[in-house]
Amino acid sequence: MVTFSYPPDFKIAMPTHDELDALLSISRGFLFPAARPLDHADVLEFRRQFGRAFEFIATLKRTPGEFRGRLSDWVDKCETWHAARGCTESTTSIGPLLAAAVSAGDVDWQRGSDWPHNIHAAIDWSNGIGATDAWREVIRTGRVRRMTPIRERYAPPSPARIYHPDEA
Repeated sequence: MVTFSYPPDFKIAMPTHDELDALLSISRGFLFPAARPLDHADVLEFRRQFGRAFEFIATLKRTPGEFRGRLSDWVDKCETWHAARGCTESTTSIGPLLAAAVSAGDVDWQRGSDWPHNIHAAIDWSNGIGATDAWREVIRTGRVRRMTPIRERYAPPSPARIYHPDEA
């Protein structure tokens, strides 16, 4: 039998247990301000998923302004990444993964038409900028990175321009 083990993939300083709790509190309060408080069992499960999602997000590249897919597409990738590292009971849902991406402090994100299920994050496996420890700023300020404004795909014609009939 051959056993594989992976070296730590983290190129940044990772938060402590207490810092992760602070990041979770800040991001959940920002993303879901009207959500009911979680009961004890739900808190433990959300916190566990958040911690694992944060580890996963810390290994990904940032692609500022380039949204290459929905964050929900990364849920399975997060679970697979952890399973490859021996964490086979790992499950991740979109809420903790979104909270982790927002808590990272250096991930551009924007919501799509079906909030909170259609969220885009500017992350990639290998192309882009490496993660930073911007999460420290999130803790220091108590604020997460704001959503990137949604740009129109096709700009409407400018009403200020006068088109000449001879223009093709």
